[in-house]
Amino acid sequence: MVSGIPLSSVRQGSCARVESLPSHPALQCRLRAMGIRPGAVVEVLRQAKPAGILHLASGILEFMMRHELAAQIEVSLV
Repeated sequence: MVSGIPLSSVRQGSCARVESLPSHPALQCRLRAMGIRPGAVVEVLRQAKPAGILHLASGILEFMMRHELAAQIEVSLV
């Protein structure tokens, strides 16, 4: 069992290692296609107002993610 924190709670400017992905197969497939899988390091570049969009980076990829989806991704701070 993973005891991480939700990606949505990581502060702007911090990095986190992905521990687990959402259980929904389509979301897992989409994230894996972007290289977001367990072990990947993600940096929170910016956050919109509380419960807003997150601007994230992993390697050379930058992308946006809804707070609701980020809340389903377990991470550990690095």
